[in-house]
Amino acid sequence: MHDIFPKLCVGLMLFHAVLAGAHAADQGLAPVTPRYAKHDAFLCAPAKISIDTQCEEKEQDLPYCHTQSVQFDAHGTKTAVVYKYQFNRGNQQFITTGECYRKNDTSYVVLSSTNFGNCSVCEWADVFTPQGKYLGSTAGMFDDANFKHLSGTKAVDDFLNDLFKQDNYHVSAEKHILRTR
Repeated sequence: MHDIFPKLCVGLMLFHAVLAGAHAADQGLAPVTPRYAKHDAFLCAPAKISIDTQCEEKEQDLPYCHTQSVQFDAHGTKTAVVYKYQFNRGNQQFITTGECYRKNDTSYVVLSSTNFGNCSVCEWADVFTPQGKYLGSTAGMFDDANFKHLSGTKAVDDFLNDLFKQDNYHVSAEKHILRTR
C-alpha cells in the first residue's frame, strides 16, 4: 500500500497537468508546461551535499532544467549555491556529477558540469569546501551561478590539476544527476 501512494500522487499530478493543458488550449491560452523536481545527495565529510534540480518539458525529449540549487550542510551550518540557466536547446548548462575528493586529510566537493556541446570548454568542474566555500573552476563555458567563477590563473589551475591528477583522491561514489524524470 505504501509503495503505491507516491506513484498514485505522480500519476494524479501528470493527469492534472494534461487536463490543465487541454483546458488552456480550449480557452485559447498557451498550454501549461509540465514541471518536475529532482533531488540528489551525497556525503563529503563532514557535510551532506544536496542538489535540487527544477525542470520542465520545454520540448519533446529535451528537458529544460532552469535551476539547480546546491546545499552544503556541515554540522548544521547551511550554505546554498544557486545555478540558474537560460534555455539554449540542447546546449543547456547542467551539473551532471557530484563527487567528494580528499587530499591531505581535507575534503573537497567537485561539481562536474557540461553544456552538452562538443568543444574543449563544454565540460568543466567547480570545486568547493564541504562548507560551501567556492575555491575555483577548470576552464569552461560557465556563467549562470550566484558566484564569480575563478579559472585560468596559475594558482587555481595548479591546485585543481594537483587535486585531480591521482585517483586515490576520489573518496566517494559518483552521484550522477539526470535531467530526465
